[in-house]
Amino acid sequence: MGSSTLNRPTISVVIPTYNRCHSLKITLIGLSAQTYPRDLYEVIVVSDGCTDNTESVVKEYKSVNQNAVQYINQINSGPASARNRGVSAANNDIIVFLDDDVEPVPQFLERHASRHMQDDRLAVIGPMSSDSRRLNEPVWITWEHEKLLRVYKMFQKGGAYPDGVGGPMHFYSGNASIRKSWLVSSGGFDTRYKRQEDVELAERLAASLSIRFVFDFGADGIHRPVRTFKSWLRIPADYGRLDAQRLAEGTIDQKHLRGNFEDRHWLSKLVVGFVGLSSITAAVTEAILIRLTLMSAAMRIKKVSLLLLSALYNATYHRNFIAERNRLRTQKAKRIGPKGSAPTNTATL
Repeated sequence: MGSSTLNRPTISVVIPTYNRCHSLKITLIGLSAQTYPRDLYEVIVVSDGCTDNTESVVKEYKSVNQNAVQYINQINSGPASARNRGVSAANNDIIVFLDDDVEPVPQFLERHASRHMQDDRLAVIGPMSSDSRRLNEPVWITWEHEKLLRVYKMFQKGGAYPDGVGGPMHFYSGNASIRKSWLVSSGGFDTRYKRQEDVELAERLAASLSIRFVFDFGADGIHRPVRTFKSWLRIPADYGRLDAQRLAEGTIDQKHLRGNFEDRHWLSKLVVGFVGLSSITAAVTEAILIRLTLMSAAMRIKKVSLLLLSALYNATYHRNFIAERNRLRTQKAKRIGPKGSAPTNTATL
C-alpha cells in the first residue's frame, strides 16, 4: 500500500435502490470520479426488489471500475431492510450511506473519511444540494430543497450549530457515514419504520453509544429526486401516522412535537387549527389546499406555491396524526376492556 493510502480508513458505500436505474447510473458515475483511492472503497448496491435495468447498470459500472462492487437483490422490504443488508455485506470500516438520486462530488468520500480519522465516535452528514442546472423541476421538489437549505444554514456562521455539531434529527441517510462497528452494536435500522428510520437509529446511537453528529459541507451530493405530487403527499401522511405511533410507544413526547410546530408559518398554524376541528373539516381543508397548490403550480406562481405546499404538508401531517392517534386510542380501549386496567408504562396519546 502506497503512502497515499497510509492510515486512511476503508469505506463501504451502501446504496439502497428501487427502480431508479437512470438516476442510479449518475450516482455510480459520481463514485467513479472520486479523489479517494479506489482500493480503499467498495460499492454495495442493494436492489430492494427492482424490476427495471438496475442490475445491468451495476454490471456496467463494475466492468469499467477497479474498486470492488457488490450487487445484492432482495424482496421489496423497504429502505431500512436494504441498508441493513448492505451493512451486513460490507467488508470495510466506514459505512457511507448514499441515496440513488444523489450524485457525489469528487471529494465526497475524501471528506467523509477525513472526519472519521479525526474522531472515532462520529456520524458525518453531508448536504444534498439542488442542481442549479436542472430545468423545470416540480415545485414540490423545490420546496424540499428549500427546507433542506434552511437546515443547512443552521450549520453556518450565525446559525444554531455554527461549530458543525448537530443532533440525531440531522442524520439524513441519503448522505451520511458512520463506523460499521457502531451500527452493529446498535442493532442497525429498525425495519418497522418506513420513514424516519435514520433519525430513530441516530437517537439510539446517541443515547447508547454517545455518537456525535457533525455536518461537513464539503461532503456534498447533488440531489435530483424524481417524485410525483402524489408520492410527495404521502410523505407527510406517513410522518403523521408514524409520530402518533412513536408518541404512543413513548419514544417521543409532546414537547418534541410542539417544538417542531412552533416555527411554522402563520398560514400553516391556521390550517392545522381547521384540521383539528373534525375529520370532515380536515378532509375538506386538505382537498382545498391540494386544488389551490396544483393551480398555482400550473400557473408557475412559485412563491404562492411554496407557501401552499407548506400549509398542505402540515394539514396532511396533522390529519393523519389525529386519525392514527384516535385509532390507537380505540385499539387501547378495546384491549383493556370496561373492567380492565391500563398497563403501568403507557404513553399519553
